[in-house]
Amino acid sequence: MPSPPLQLGASPISIEFAKVQDRFVHSIDLSVENARRELLRSVPGDNGDPWPADAPLQQVVLESIRPEGSPVAFGVGLSGHGHWSLACEVLTGNASGFQLDFACKTSSPPRSLSSCYSLLHQDEGSESTTSRVLDGISVSGNCCRIPTAIEPANGPVVGYLIVEVQKGQLTYQPDHATLQIRPLEPLDHAGTYRWCYSIRWESS
Repeated sequence: MPSPPLQLGASPISIEFAKVQDRFVHSIDLSVENARRELLRSVPGDNGDPWPADAPLQQVVLESIRPEGSPVAFGVGLSGHGHWSLACEVLTGNASGFQLDFACKTSSPPRSLSSCYSLLHQDEGSESTTSRVLDGISVSGNCCRIPTAIEPANGPVVGYLIVEVQKGQLTYQPDHATLQIRPLEPLDHAGTYRWCYSIRWESS
């Protein structure tokens, strides 16, 4: 029987970790009143790839490490010659979103390391990503702004989902509607690599 998903909330967005086969996939959802929309979903790869596009987390737990704070999601996983880890926590202050801190310790030079997301913003009733929304995405340096909209009963709510890299480099691939965040340094040695970024919501 599959384990129930684990979720952290930062209204109006949330991050959910769900087990798919041997690893966890995480998604970013926008929820307002009775309406919900999935905006991003990690690309897990498969167990035949020693260096998958996204961290192969086989275990994720929520732990409360601050008496009055939100829980923190901790994840770990193994693949090939790498050991991945994640700490994900709710942003403090007035920002609505999450800080994700990934690391991978390798015993040989890695072929690739990254976090990878599919952009899933869709029109209601559509089965394909809308070119209108994708054309509105803007990337400046290590910051990507994704226009989003949702229509609860009381009227539309519009804003931006913002992915901003604090340590690493961001790449947007419009042909595949994917975002990737990678370590900044060359992957030419065994060791520990780290990349950190935030995902947050801003109303417009």
